Amino acid sequence: MCDLLMRQLRLSTCVFMAAAICGCGPAVVVPKPTPAPFTTVKNDGIIHEIYRGVTLDEFTPTLPSGSLDSIDFDMTIPNYAIVLVTASATKLDASVEFTTTFFVAHHPATVKTWSVVPGNHGEIVRGLFVVANEITSATTTRSTTATDVENDNQRASAGT
Repeated sequence: MCDLLMRQLRLSTCVFMAAAICGCGPAVVVPKPTPAPFTTVKNDGIIHEIYRGVTLDEFTPTLPSGSLDSIDFDMTIPNYAIVLVTASATKLDASVEFTTTFFVAHHPATVKTWSVVPGNHGEIVRGLFVVANEITSATTTRSTTATDVENDNQRASAGT
């Protein structure tokens, strides 16, 4: 009886050790660190973080859920860089368009227009872009949408 008990104990220990060696058992989740940008470019308080050598699969899990207002992925680019554009929000941002220009040496600039996602009442506005890896710089400007300019003109006309 004691011999049988010892065999079962050895068998259980072997199974436990095999499972531990093979990776079975409870998964240990190690949070992924946020990658460091290759370079950061700022203009008018808007920050452009350029990431090279990072895949989208590595980068996107580091972003908080719901933190992006615009996503523009051109997955036809074989060798790409990721650019995260961050601007401080204002009360007017719901009606403001952002125009981000990406510069690549010896190539025409790439221009992307984006806006704040409806319902974003946070302090930060973000756009995420996949662009050519050869990007050298980026700038972003804010502008009022054409519809808002028309509405302002109508209000001004009605008041006169």
